[in-house]
Amino acid sequence: MSKAAAFCLRTACLYALWGAAPLIAAEVRPLYAPARPPIVELVREGQAAAVVVLPENAPLEMRHAAKELSAYVRRMSGAELPITSQTPDGPAVILAVQPGLNRPPAGQRPWIGSRGYRLRSDGKTLHVVGADSLSVLYGVYGLLERHLGVRWLW
Repeated sequence: MSKAAAFCLRTACLYALWGAAPLIAAEVRPLYAPARPPIVELVREGQAAAVVVLPENAPLEMRHAAKELSAYVRRMSGAELPITSQTPDGPAVILAVQPGLNRPPAGQRPWIGSRGYRLRSDGKTLHVVGADSLSVLYGVYGLLERHLGVRWLW
């Protein structure tokens, strides 16, 4: 082994030892800061208590978002949320597009914040609103991950 290779190997070992010490002693933190849970009951006693509402002729991304939400709630609770285009009288998760939601500042091109979403609850309905249909899909994944505890392990 050459002197340069031996030096690199010793240096890498020292860095590995020094770098690992803080990791061992560090406290474990959640992936995200605690978020206030949406106050809408989706499932009650193993039965769906809410429905997922899509607009008529919803784009592919929004239909996929509704299917993903329903499928993951079913995996967690055993109850599958029905998907409809009619707003019910009871609890609902409403997926909607609001084009001006994350408009970039005047004179600037579209920016990364333009794919943002908003989760809003009024106690009876949970609104997942995005600037476009892809933003709504991101909103559903954000709801699943930050509020409902779903984790994707790659």
